[in-house]
Amino acid sequence: MTTPTLVHLVSDHPELSTLAQLLRRAFTGAGAGDGDPARSNRVTRIVLFAPGGDLCAVLARPGAPLDLLVLTDHHEFDDTYAFQDAAERRLRTVAHRCAAVLPPIHLSVHALGDANRQLAAGSRLLARVLAQGVVLDERPGVLVDPPADLSPEQVYCEASAQNYACRDVAANFLGRAAAEAPRSRRKAAFLLHQAAEQAYARVLRVLAFYAPRTHDLGTLRRLAEPLAPELADLWRDAGARPETFVALQAAYGHRRAARGWSIDEDDLDEMTRGVEALLAGVDAVCRDTLAAVEALANADQDIDGPQVWRA
Repeated sequence: MTTPTLVHLVSDHPELSTLAQLLRRAFTGAGAGDGDPARSNRVTRIVLFAPGGDLCAVLARPGAPLDLLVLTDHHEFDDTYAFQDAAERRLRTVAHRCAAVLPPIHLSVHALGDANRQLAAGSRLLARVLAQGVVLDERPGVLVDPPADLSPEQVYCEASAQNYACRDVAANFLGRAAAEAPRSRRKAAFLLHQAAEQAYARVLRVLAFYAPRTHDLGTLRRLAEPLAPELADLWRDAGARPETFVALQAAYGHRRAARGWSIDEDDLDEMTRGVEALLAGVDAVCRDTLAAVEALANADQDIDGPQVWRA
């Protein structure tokens, strides 16, 4: 039996074209409320990709979640999270009006200038997403810069700078969650979500010089674990069930929107154990990565990025 090619699989999924059209409509109006026609926030490129690298397997699985990188021309210093939230609300509205059934999707949104800046910093992961993903939609004439070639010393300096910038953020959220738990388990779960989000973002920034601006833990985890496979079993080893991660992933939205949502003490304790194990694992990965990259830099060996030594 012949394995279907990626081109055939995409052509066999006309809903991808519909999805791209709906995304363009959603993002075009997401930032239009400021009255500035020049900031209509139009999409410049939509890329379908697979964090694990096997897009054929994803498309061959009915109902599988789709990962999409969306590059836009919104101002790179705007609040990307608010911009994405507005676009996702519009996407749901537009899909409802068109009676379109959307597959589960995970969006990673960047201003074009922000993406180019990360490529200039040497992000091979972002470059790989752009090179290996399938472009569902793009605006003609808008180019994405190639990734920079960094010397071993530059790779080590960039990895160290990324680690220094974010190494304490997750731990601070974890500490705040512990302090908040006796007063509000809902808020504690929200803060645990933030701790996990920052931990995954840290490992991505240190190993790949790239982390998407998203609150979706599933997206961050799927990007991080191929680079650091030892993170995959941390939740299980800490005694946290798979549904505990699902609850943690949902805690961000529940805390903000679901007034009736609650979490009991045992579930919060299990969630805390999982996040503590994640932070400890990320600390070890980043520490070992920096040591290995420093050794390669001192030996003046060519390296393509911190994640290469782990391949």
